[in-house]
Amino acid sequence: MSVQCRLVVAGLAWMMVLGGLAESRAASQGRARLDIKVEQNKDKTGGGWDRRSETVELVVHVENKNLTKDYSGLKAVLYGIARDSANTKRYTLIVADKFTFDLAGGKTYTYDKSGLVTLMYDKSGSWRQGYRYYAHVVVIRDVNGQLLKADASQSKWFKYIDNLGKFKVQKDVFNDKCRKVGALHKYTSGMWY
Repeated sequence: MSVQCRLVVAGLAWMMVLGGLAESRAASQGRARLDIKVEQNKDKTGGGWDRRSETVELVVHVENKNLTKDYSGLKAVLYGIARDSANTKRYTLIVADKFTFDLAGGKTYTYDKSGLVTLMYDKSGSWRQGYRYYAHVVVIRDVNGQLLKADASQSKWFKYIDNLGKFKVQKDVFNDKCRKVGALHKYTSGMWY
């Protein structure tokens, strides 16, 4: 194989790796020229034995990329999702905040009132329990309820943006098809240990 051919093959392989990384990162959908960024402020600490604690705070920044269009009465929902350490196909909401805001052309709105959520889990060996932060979803609609923009750190949640609102925060457990499969129990939830 010639050197030039090897470089082309190596370049294609590298592009496939980069493409896979880009796909696993946050993605957004919608028709509006809004840019959504979510900061995930996490603080992990150890506990007794193998217990771990994770404090999560989500901060949303929405930037209007259109310099000439102002938006008023935008309705947004921020969902924070935690995944079960023992069964990775079980999830619960840790945040479900609704907020309304106006956004002038070229300006940025910041929502930082989601509060701190502390999750406790044990991820060692066969004794796995509790929930860990997994993903966020942000949905922005106009005054008429039309979807303007949605952002998710895991793209699989886009098809369920209308279903996430039916779950109770830190109460309901749902699967990766966004169907309720049970309720959190104090001894298994890992939220309160």
